[in-house]
Amino acid sequence: VAQATTAASQLSGKMAAAAGSGNTLSREVLKWVQSLDLAYSVKNAKRDFSNGFLVAEIFSRYYDKDVQMHSFDNGHSVASKKDNWAQLLKFFAKRNVLPAGEPVTQATVDAIVHCRDGAAVAFINSVYELLSGRRVQKPPEPPAGDPLPAFAKPTASTVLRDSLMDPDMQTTDHSVAEAKMKEKLEAHEADLQTQRLEDPARFAPRDRMSSKVLRGSARTVGAEESKQSVTVKRVNVKTVDAANVAQLRATKEIAAHSARAGMSVTSGSRSVLAMGGDGDPAAMAAAMAAAAVPSAVDVLNEVVMRELAGRDVVHTFDPRKPACLSFVDAVRGMDDFPDDLTAQVVDGFGARAGDLADACAVRPKDFWSVVAVFTPLAVVLPEASPGFAAVTDAYCALGRAMVAKDSSSAAAGNAQALFEDFALPKLCTLLRTHAEKRAALVRVVYSFAGPDVEAHTQAIRSLQTTLDHLPTLMLCMVHCAHNETALALADEHLLDLYLYYCMIGMGMSSPSIRAASVGMLAVILAAKPEMGRRMLDRVAALQDDTWWETRAQVLVVCATLLREVPADDGDGMADRATEIATAVLAAASPPVARVGLAYLAPCLEAHDALVQPFVAALLALPGSVRENLLLAGDAGAPDALVDSGAAAAFHLQPVTNAWPALAVARALAATVAAEGLQNLDVEHFDVLVAALRGAAFNGGTSPGGTDEWLDVFDQLKGFVVVALCDPVCAESAVSVLRTFTFNTERGPSVLEADVRKSAVLGSLIIMHNGSDADGHCRTCAREFLSEVASQGGDFADAVRELLSRFRDGKPDLYA
Repeated sequence: VAQATTAASQLSGKMAAAAGSGNTLSREVLKWVQSLDLAYSVKNAKRDFSNGFLVAEIFSRYYDKDVQMHSFDNGHSVASKKDNWAQLLKFFAKRNVLPAGEPVTQATVDAIVHCRDGAAVAFINSVYELLSGRRVQKPPEPPAGDPLPAFAKPTASTVLRDSLMDPDMQTTDHSVAEAKMKEKLEAHEADLQTQRLEDPARFAPRDRMSSKVLRGSARTVGAEESKQSVTVKRVNVKTVDAANVAQLRATKEIAAHSARAGMSVTSGSRSVLAMGGDGDPAAMAAAMAAAAVPSAVDVLNEVVMRELAGRDVVHTFDPRKPACLSFVDAVRGMDDFPDDLTAQVVDGFGARAGDLADACAVRPKDFWSVVAVFTPLAVVLPEASPGFAAVTDAYCALGRAMVAKDSSSAAAGNAQALFEDFALPKLCTLLRTHAEKRAALVRVVYSFAGPDVEAHTQAIRSLQTTLDHLPTLMLCMVHCAHNETALALADEHLLDLYLYYCMIGMGMSSPSIRAASVGMLAVILAAKPEMGRRMLDRVAALQDDTWWETRAQVLVVCATLLREVPADDGDGMADRATEIATAVLAAASPPVARVGLAYLAPCLEAHDALVQPFVAALLALPGSVRENLLLAGDAGAPDALVDSGAAAAFHLQPVTNAWPALAVARALAATVAAEGLQNLDVEHFDVLVAALRGAAFNGGTSPGGTDEWLDVFDQLKGFVVVALCDPVCAESAVSVLRTFTFNTERGPSVLEADVRKSAVLGSLIIMHNGSDADGHCRTCAREFLSEVASQGGDFADAVRELLSRFRDGKPDLYA
């Protein structure tokens, strides 16, 4: 039996080695595959390459224009495998790709698809030799082993079972399957006949002897054996005072450290060690310092009890649990738990981030206790609540404190390792299911990474491994990019990593992933504008995308590039970006135009070719959207946000904070003239009034003197005065007239009294001739003229002259 067991173990090892040698990539080929930075790591060659997805990704590195990864599905169904390989076979035929020097046949594909031993590895080896130009070093042949023992040879049932598991047997034609099984069974019978001829002794009949049962010595029935007596000592339990629990815990911690350092500790003695023997003073000091640091649970409990002191919710806490965990249970279980109170307690946690970091540094298991409090709160609290913001802020404060603790000690990367082990797996569930929480959670991930590029790269790798879901990873990458600094993105390897995911995402079928990838590109171009030379064509391909957010991100990319590149850059990047932005604005929906105008406004002064399309898009917006963009925002005013859900939120400032007001006013006048308008509408006045707020003579900062603005006024004056008779535009018209009357040298001449020249007089006649039913226009005109007359001097004379002409020309209306 022992010999048979040894032979069986040796046999299984030989069979595993034989199977593994044909299904394992060599070290040289595996290093080449890993250098391509594929979306998935190769763990089982014959399984991972069977669907053709990784094969397509390998060829996409060398034939990026012929192999588009959005056409391939990383599924393991038969339909997905056949579709992927059908596309690859077309590509091989089109580009005359000949692995191993001959065309790829359908038989080779079937062997790979059905996971035949050695098929995938042989194909990848031939692909490696074709693409790299190097030969695969084949391992030496293993020495011939001993023949299989009789008990290890296949039986008829084994042959039938293996036949049924063969992928070729998975056919709808049962007669063919039965014929193949019969053929293999007949081959097995023939092999047995050959073995009988070679080893007749194995098949010779043997005598079957009756088995012998070994019995013990006989004993008399009813005889009792003598039993040994067992004495159980009584255990005395000593009651421990609750006040001494902390002291016992500290003593236990010191004892643990002392045992590792070869020290002895006497409980109840104020001296940790009588200095002598082999004790290490440094180890003693470290042990005492660790014991002196309060645990994370104690810190959290203290915060909870302090912030909730005197509140009824404390009486609902389970006395068997720490107060911090009872607080979490209360937040999760009570629908009416005040959110501001939750935020107050969690802010207290964040304020003690330094103490929590100290506890996690000396006792890493304490970090698990912190995660057990923070993560459930991040799950249950709504993303827009103050409580969720407080939780993520506290998480980030803890991460920064732990990283700072690592940098001041020799334990570099300890904070990131703890986070990846205990917190990241739980947070990844949130990242997959709650898109609106991704930005804050990715910020938490980066707070536990060091400031160096290696730590940020490791954070991305950890996300990829833990998520194990490419769509979610792509949606998280844009938030990762927003957490990078320009210095980090200057690193070639990190930049290549972002560009890799960006190019994959821009070609995927998911609209949200495409939008996130274009948003990621905007961050990259802000740090490396020169990348625009090879990326603008890819961006232009998405300018007619069906998803609004993708088109909005295209405008953000163009605005980012135009802010960094001068108009005469010499490479045509500025002209190309302007061309793309103009095309998108021309057909933009209100959400797209709102985002694009807000981001493009700072680019208008340096790129004047954008001003006319900018004004046209602004005029086409609905009134409420346009008014929101034209608000006179202060520097400290909060941004208006459009939460995209996939990419990072768009931060929209009023366009009047950044646009060149005079250039916009000139473009407006040119638009009115080009379109041959008879009067100005509300949208024209909205833009004109907003531009005048930024004029230098009106307290604004826009360049351009009074003369340039007077030229604009002369082009639009007739339209403005006529609008005095329009109840909808009368107030805006008065605002424009007031600006040029009181802030320019034109002064009272705006109210020209000559009947042949004065459009103001004509408007007064019209509004008093019955066209102003509710009297709104007459009220606006009266208030304006009264304000002008109150200035005295020439202003008052101009008003009197105007009214005198009105009385003389239309005495009936004047009365």
